[in-house]
Amino acid sequence: MKQFTLLLSLLLSGFLSFSQNVGIGTTAPDNSAQLDIVSTSKGLLVPRLTTAQRTGIGTPAKGLLVFDTDTNGFWFYNGTVWINMQTLTNAWSLVGNAGTDSLINFVGTTDNKPLVFKINNTPAGFVGNNGNVFLGKGSATGSTTAVDNIAIGINALKNNTNRSNLVAIGDGALYNNGTGATYPWDATGNTALGSKALYSNTIGYANTASGSYSLSYNSTGSNNTANGSNSLSSNTIGYANTASGSSSLSSNTIGYANTANGSYSLSYNTTGNYNTANGSNSLSSNTIGYANTANGSFSLSSNTTGNYNSANGVYSLSSNTTGNYNSTNGTNSLYSNNTGYSNVAIGVSALFNNTDKNNLVAIGDSALYNNGTGATQSYHATENTALGSKALYSNTTGLSNTANGYRSLYSNTTGLANTANGVLSLSSNTTGQFNTANGIYSLFKNTTG
Repeated sequence: MKQFTLLLSLLLSGFLSFSQNVGIGTTAPDNSAQLDIVSTSKGLLVPRLTTAQRTGIGTPAKGLLVFDTDTNGFWFYNGTVWINMQTLTNAWSLVGNAGTDSLINFVGTTDNKPLVFKINNTPAGFVGNNGNVFLGKGSATGSTTAVDNIAIGINALKNNTNRSNLVAIGDGALYNNGTGATYPWDATGNTALGSKALYSNTIGYANTASGSYSLSYNSTGSNNTANGSNSLSSNTIGYANTASGSSSLSSNTIGYANTANGSYSLSYNTTGNYNTANGSNSLSSNTIGYANTANGSFSLSSNTTGNYNSANGVYSLSSNTTGNYNSTNGTNSLYSNNTGYSNVAIGVSALFNNTDKNNLVAIGDSALYNNGTGATQSYHATENTALGSKALYSNTTGLSNTANGYRSLYSNTTGLANTANGVLSLSSNTTGQFNTANGIYSLFKNTTG
């Protein structure tokens, strides 16, 4: 009887095992699984074979899965061949891919959705179907309805919400663009390239900044162009300025219509307008002076409040501070002038030592070179005209002299009201007055007559 009962139990057990799912580690296997394995400390270990052992399996079943110890990867049999699961045609390897076809292999979406990249689950890249391209943690995170913007760099275009057609490349570039904008043209058409370039811009439009901190404090200024680190970096509401060169127009705040080309050119300008500086350090000290033109390194470099000056040549008018209406052309021309006004100097070192004398004309290298040195009275060394190389070269306090010709009135120091026309005419005159010499060598030896 006992043998019968045991046999019956075995038969029933076998029947149940074929009619129900099986659980390992659980007494309630899931109904959808034929085999339900539950564990919190162990995994499922599939057969491990070498490549030779795997390929040596006779008539493998479709779907057979093994781990190949030679390739360190899972392989399955698809009914025809063995397939390495790491090289499936729709997989993209993290260690590089080979044999790709750009027509069918890509990273992206197949529906009309943007492509998003994240770092630590924080947005760090975006390629949209509305023309927006963002790359960098925090870049353009405030954008809602903006289109056709490019932001590359940490926090580039961070606070922009609805302004379009912008380019910001560099950390913090155009960081505040669009905040407070009310009109459709506010904060549009801006391009920033460089760390913190146009960082503070809120409603300014049509600005171009290239270089770290270029136009970084600009808020409402428009139509400005800055090329070079710190160029126009202090500008707030100034407009229509052009700065090219490191620290060019770097102190400008509200000045407008200025042009600076060269490192440190117009670097101290704050509110001066209509200035043009070409050359390193040209007009570098100008603060509120306006309508000045400087061409050449260090030209008008000391000018602070002088107006309507024109300097062409390296170091021309380089000492001028407050003088107005001066025009020079030539290296070192009017070099020492600081307060003199309405002077014209054309030629290398013309009017070189003049400091505060006015209404002078010197045309020719070193013409009126020493004019004004030693002058004690306001009328000394004024209203002189020299035309010719080294004409009136030695004049110090003489006034109302006219010299035309090479070295004419060359030695004149204190003489006044002399007129010399011709090469070396009156060239030896020192203190003589009211002389008129016409012709080459005329009154050549006159000294005090």
